[in-house]
Amino acid sequence: MRSCGNCRLCCKAFPIPAFDKPRGIWCKHACDKGCAIHNQDRPPVCTDFRCVWLDGDLPEKMRPDKCGCIFWVIGQFEYSGEPVALYGIQQSHPAAWLGKKVKPILDVLVKEGFVFQIVKNHLDHATFHFLYSRAIYPLFDRAAVVAKVQSDMDLEKLKKAGVAPADQAAMTYEEALEYFRNGINTEGCPKRT
Repeated sequence: MRSCGNCRLCCKAFPIPAFDKPRGIWCKHACDKGCAIHNQDRPPVCTDFRCVWLDGDLPEKMRPDKCGCIFWVIGQFEYSGEPVALYGIQQSHPAAWLGKKVKPILDVLVKEGFVFQIVKNHLDHATFHFLYSRAIYPLFDRAAVVAKVQSDMDLEKLKKAGVAPADQAAMTYEEALEYFRNGINTEGCPKRT
């Protein structure tokens, strides 16, 4: 089993309501050795979180602090009666998922049917873009996925974390690549109906 080592990207990327820490800002307890209160009573958002790399499901080069992205399992939704896992990608900076360590792996995983939700941090909220293969999921329904995932979560916790359903957008993988390649202002979130 892996250990976090010097990686502490989750201490910056995610909001921690118990410490009034917004997303994208370093936690006041983050230090050179990890967490200054690691052996003390920490909130569940800190103690329960495990990224996909930590669980050993990604190569060493994909450690979050090395590749700029944190991968984690968000939940499941159904497509044509089959369960599909939804993975989140939290970025250390905009378009980090297009980096040379991350994009080649995403190219393969999306073609194999993995579905990702890329998170773009704002201080008071987050916007999301779904990445998926239209060839595998021609009838992808963003609203159904959002409703399923959010129904499985505590909506009050989502609200405190600054996640609003209106901030969701779905894009095919190809559309997302084009969106970021063209340098469109990512402050706006393309809406698809």
